[in-house]
Amino acid sequence: MNKKNNSNKKDNGRSEASNTAGADANEDDAVRKLAEMEKDKRIARLEDENNELKNKISEKEKSFKELQRMKNALAEEKKELAEKKSALEERVKHLEKTIVDRDQSIKDLLVERDSLRKEVQTVAADYEKIQKDMDKLQTYKSEVETLRQEMANLGDELEKYKAPVDDIDISGTPSAIFRIDIYKRQGEYNGRIIHTLTKDKKAFRDIDGNLLKTFIKAHLPGIEDQNGASKDVQADEKQELNGLAVDFSINKSDIAANKPFTVHLTVNKGSLADDLKKLNCVVELFARSLTSGKTIMLINRQVPPTAQQVLHLDLKANPLSLGMYRFEGAVFFQSKEGKPTKYMAMSKSELFAIE
Repeated sequence: MNKKNNSNKKDNGRSEASNTAGADANEDDAVRKLAEMEKDKRIARLEDENNELKNKISEKEKSFKELQRMKNALAEEKKELAEKKSALEERVKHLEKTIVDRDQSIKDLLVERDSLRKEVQTVAADYEKIQKDMDKLQTYKSEVETLRQEMANLGDELEKYKAPVDDIDISGTPSAIFRIDIYKRQGEYNGRIIHTLTKDKKAFRDIDGNLLKTFIKAHLPGIEDQNGASKDVQADEKQELNGLAVDFSINKSDIAANKPFTVHLTVNKGSLADDLKKLNCVVELFARSLTSGKTIMLINRQVPPTAQQVLHLDLKANPLSLGMYRFEGAVFFQSKEGKPTKYMAMSKSELFAIE
């Protein structure tokens, strides 16, 4: 029994040992399998990481190639920009040189402009002078027409000059001295008459008696009338413009040395009345001394604008000393601002002596 029990115990021991060994073997297999599984997982993870790294490397290579391409493109662009910069620098230099040349051209043009302005001013002054000369020429033409008309009466005047003069009283001191020069020109006699005191002179053709008479009378002192009274001083030589005229009259009995006297001035606007009604009228009277050669202002009066066609003015004149004088009157019109106009007229008297 004991042996049987011992035998059972031995079998049970063997069975337990066998079971223990099998359990250990199973545990080793499990560990091995776990290790292999862990290894496979790690290998798979490493392969995934390797593939991921390969993908990143591929992307980096692509990025590098793109960057390299961009670098090359930028290098080309930089080269082009350098060429453009060089071209622009050349262009800037050319423009700077052009600007300098233009500045010099502008300076030359400014100098030329100033020169042209001066030339224009000179031409304008010459034009004004020529215009005045033309006005004088027109006046001379009028005088020539008058002379031609007076020549028609030459025959009668010559007959008067042929009358005997033996019974004329020419004793005493002459009141005036004249010189007459005669020249033979192309079948006719031309000449000139000169008043030796004033040096005034007048040319004539074919011995113009009317002209000589007018010239001589204009340079003679006033002659007393039959009652012993002196004739009034009046304008006998007038320069008019479209009917615009100035006339004056002085009573010789009112004129005395170094005393003021009254002058009656008449301004006739003629056909210019409408044009002159809004302009100031300036009236002047001068006395030209034949002794000293000086011109003395006797009257200077400004008359406000008026619609009257004829102005009558009685004005006080400054006194004169002893001597021989010719009176000259003038009228001209100016704007309210004092700007002169083209409207003017003048007149002269014969010689008058204050004794």
